[in-house]
Amino acid sequence: MRYNTDQFHYNARTKTFSAEASSLGCSVADPLFGPNGLMLLQSHKTGRTVEFQVCSTRTQDGDLLDWMLHPTDRAVNADPGVRDLRVIVFND
Repeated sequence: MRYNTDQFHYNARTKTFSAEASSLGCSVADPLFGPNGLMLLQSHKTGRTVEFQVCSTRTQDGDLLDWMLHPTDRAVNADPGVRDLRVIVFND
């Protein structure tokens, strides 16, 4: 799935993009991530795209709270500057 950075809040201190799943227009019928838990995030400023992969999820009392994504090895190899970027999507 491909998303645009203007759909996310960005915290420059932590280098983290965050959004609620519903604000991304996702539902059970329209999954957040593509095959293998992959997501493409395109900069609304530069047009550059970085590939992220789900690396962890948090749950509480059996309910899914969020997904944490890190850049894929392929993205980091192409541009080491993306290594510290993170994406968190909250399951609202």
